[in-house]
Amino acid sequence: MTQQRQAIAQLEQALQSSRAQIAAQADQAQAIASLKQAHADLQQQYKLQGDRLRALEAQTHQATGVASIGEFYLNRWRKY
Repeated sequence: MTQQRQAIAQLEQALQSSRAQIAAQADQAQAIASLKQAHADLQQQYKLQGDRLRALEAQTHQATGVASIGEFYLNRWRKY
């Protein structure tokens, strides 16, 4: 009987250990999924910021062109 109780106790301990490992693996899987989602979100933000930067650069180039035309006419007007 004592050997059976010891065997049962060992099996119960092994079962608890297995459950703890499964729980830890589930936590790791959730953490990995969370990190993957955060990575995807960051990639999306990076893309949006890049698009916005390109649009702002285009506006800057356009404004620079308009400013140079205005400066040209201002300098021309100053001559008179």
